[in-house]
Amino acid sequence: MPEFPPLVLLVLGAALRPAFLPERHSAPAVLDAIEIGFAQDMTAHHEQALLMVRRLEPGADPTVRRLARQIDDAQRLEVGAASV
Repeated sequence: MPEFPPLVLLVLGAALRPAFLPERHSAPAVLDAIEIGFAQDMTAHHEQALLMVRRLEPGADPTVRRLARQIDDAQRLEVGAASV
């Protein structure tokens, strides 16, 4: 059996994907009250994390500041995703 480099297999898989998994043309999902409430609660949760990052004291340990920056980046993405 011949061996194929991983890149060749990746390209073949991407090219053949539509043949095996055709696009679905379905109606957009409708969220119910529970899902909407959950998204609102999670947005508040992520915004609280952003508030804590903003309240970090200027003289905080550099390791803590790096962690706070990572938290800030991640939570901003989460808030952005929830508001779409």
